[in-house]
Amino acid sequence: MMKDLIKSLVFSIVAVVIVSISLVSIAQQPGGGGMGFDPSRMRDMMLSGIQQQLQIADADWEAIKPLVEKVMEHQQSNMRPPFMMMRRPGGNQGPGGNQGLGGNRPGRPRFGGEPDPAETALEKTLASESASVDDIKAKMTSLRKARAKKAADLKKAREDLRSVLTVRQEAKMVLSGFLD
Repeated sequence: MMKDLIKSLVFSIVAVVIVSISLVSIAQQPGGGGMGFDPSRMRDMMLSGIQQQLQIADADWEAIKPLVEKVMEHQQSNMRPPFMMMRRPGGNQGPGGNQGLGGNRPGRPRFGGEPDPAETALEKTLASESASVDDIKAKMTSLRKARAKKAADLKKAREDLRSVLTVRQEAKMVLSGFLD
């Protein structure tokens, strides 16, 4: 019984992630893909669902909501596209530039938000055939530090949220993948 519950929960989480990725991609198309997609409405629906799942009264929710939003913000900034949908070295210039997930086209944000400056710097370095090994290593180190800071920010936001939840609420958030 517990195994079936966990399978069902994992399936639900995967479905939500897939739908979210699709909706982010649609939202980044001009005019929201012609579907009238409103990212703020989607965010409000997600927040409302979390409030209901945790059974938090409106008065208490106003204090907890900013912490939930902070975790959501940091989760999004930590998301990277799957390997097969990554941007090509050198960015999107010229033939064969990546037109994949998240609108990785000139002037458009990548999946999960704006590209990290350290990521862009590494891409530009890789685009240059004359880039030295030391320069590439330095740019990789910079990118790794930026990603580690984002991960630390997410961890802190999760700790802040965890500190105001009951054990039951925390357990629900852990099962949903929102907290670790």
